[in-house]
Amino acid sequence: MNPISSVLAGIRGQTVTRTVLQQRFVAVCTSYAINRTPFRTYAAGSSGAQLKSLIAKVKKAKDKSKQLQKELKEAETKIKAAVKERTKKAAEKKQEMKEAEARRKLVAKATVNPRAYSPLVVFCKSKKLSIKDAVPIFAQISEEERSKWTQATADLNSKIRPMVTPRPKSDGTTSFSRFVKKNIADTMENVRDGGVEGRDVANTAFRQLGEKWRAMDENEKSRYAVSKEERARAQQKKKDWQELRVKEYHELQKFLKEYKVNIEDY
Repeated sequence: MNPISSVLAGIRGQTVTRTVLQQRFVAVCTSYAINRTPFRTYAAGSSGAQLKSLIAKVKKAKDKSKQLQKELKEAETKIKAAVKERTKKAAEKKQEMKEAEARRKLVAKATVNPRAYSPLVVFCKSKKLSIKDAVPIFAQISEEERSKWTQATADLNSKIRPMVTPRPKSDGTTSFSRFVKKNIADTMENVRDGGVEGRDVANTAFRQLGEKWRAMDENEKSRYAVSKEERARAQQKKKDWQELRVKEYHELQKFLKEYKVNIEDY
């Protein structure tokens, strides 16, 4: 209770003079001040201890926050490095796949035997004309000039053929392929004797060999078994041939690009 409330409580219901009221007010204020002093001292001491504790907690929280921020920064750095490394590997993998696909297409082109040129195509290349533009012109040239272009074409084709190495012979890298290789000639001859002609000969022969292979038991199939060593040698032989054909392909393309036909020489 504050001093004013104490004075009012003491005189409630009584008639007092101004002097008595002043005296009572001074007495009550003095007593209140004396009695409140220990409380204020305790309160001040208690607040100081709490403040120190609070400051310590804040400092501890700040230190922990700094540590967490440091750990977060380190984690972010590791994540960025991991993402960068993964992106790099993905790019390298993509490039490897791109190069492998380009290589596959190159090998496919290089291992196909070059087609023989026709007089019309040689005429187009020499005159730098499209087939569409060259056809009516070529149709109107004389027989003598046409004969020259035919001879020039034969000479070009004769130069191209020796520039590529034929596919190496193989007995097959699987049991079935070896079986087919050893029996295809006789089977095709029997098919022709049966009245089959054209492309149907090969199709019929392969179908018959497939049916015969499926009907054979394991003991019969084992006669055509291919050992791991034979398969490895055949695969290496094929790989070496492909490498050679790629080299020859580049040389052939350069030769064709630089080749000039002087029709007057014929």
